[in-house]
Amino acid sequence: MTRLLALDTSTEACSVALWADGAVVEEIYEIAERSHTQRLLPMIETVLNDAGLQLGDLDGLVCTRGPGSFTGIRVGVSAAQGLAFAAELPVLPLSTLAVLAWQGVQAEHGKERWQVVMDARMGEIYYAAYAWLNGKLTVLADEQLLAPAELDVWADHTVGRIGAGWQLPILAEHSSLVALSLPRAATAAAFAAHLLQQDGAALWQPPDALQPVYLRDQVTHGR
Repeated sequence: MTRLLALDTSTEACSVALWADGAVVEEIYEIAERSHTQRLLPMIETVLNDAGLQLGDLDGLVCTRGPGSFTGIRVGVSAAQGLAFAAELPVLPLSTLAVLAWQGVQAEHGKERWQVVMDARMGEIYYAAYAWLNGKLTVLADEQLLAPAELDVWADHTVGRIGAGWQLPILAEHSSLVALSLPRAATAAAFAAHLLQQDGAALWQPPDALQPVYLRDQVTHGR
């Protein structure tokens, strides 16, 4: 039985989820804005206590490693590393954009390709595209930083769109799964379990291998 603790702090949302017995059994999800540092560890403690588990009972930690909020990513990655070192657990880092694509796949069946757009602030977006085929999510366009006007919007009816970036004025005419526009730990946990079932233990990494992905070199205070 695989037990995973998943963390996501890559946007204004902050969430923690526990995967066990083949499902998400606990989750706390909050819009935390700039309070990720204060909220994350108490959320982790609550989720584990409610499930009657300790860190040592887990098989590993799952963490979204970006792109997203600079501050949020640092908080999540640092927490995952610290907990993994303390409990001698491996980590499984996930792309925030891939997690959003997985959310879309689970919510809207029949879409073969997914365009994921996050608001990167400073007049830019984070973008990646994925294909969903034979139960596997594969990359069609790598993670990148773009101006919204540079985005090639696919009009095919088999294309799904997800992410808060689609709500920007220049992109707002295109439909998206607005209710699922932010990533969450429950999805990260389920996605990680799916990947582990497909590819096994080779996906696990030591804690010191966990690195944030910003895409933008300039780190702005508060982001």
